[in-house]
This record gives sequence, structure tokens and C-alpha cells, in this order.
Amino acid sequence: MSSQDFETLINMVGPKIQKSDTRFRKAIPVKERLAVTLGFLATGDSYTSLQYLFGMSKQIISLIIPEVCEALIEGLQDNIKVKYIII
Repeated sequence: MSSQDFETLINMVGPKIQKSDTRFRKAIPVKERLAVTLGFLATGDSYTSLQYLFGMSKQIISLIIPEVCEALIEGLQDNIKVKYIII
């Protein structure tokens, strides 16, 4: 994926997946949230593997991936074409 494509996706889904810092922790940046999701979708690696690659817990990865996937589907809905097969 080119850096331009990555930036396009960030601009598209960033506002939907951005979190705020709290007094207890800093929020995971949008770029990291998107990168871990794209890494999962591209490789199919386990959450454990992604945990070591991105330096975040499996639990947070399991929350990030579905959230970012929903935002990607919503943002790319006009570009996704689905062919229905009737059996």
C-alpha cells in the first residue's frame, strides 16, 4: 500500500476511530489503529503475533480491529462491489 493510500484511509476513517487521551493513559493514535487493522487483514496473523509486532495488548487489538473494520466498510461503502450468487 502506498503512503498516499494510507493517508487517504486515515483521512476517511480517522474521525470515526480517533480516541481522546485521559488522565490515566494516552490514546492509541489513529495511524497505529489503522496499521494494526491493515496488518491483520493483510496477513491474517493472530492477535498474539500482532501484540509483539505493534507493542499493544491482545485485548486492545481485539477491540481496535472490529471498530476500524466498521469504519472502513462505512467509508468505502460506495467503492465496494459485491456480487451475489444465487444457489
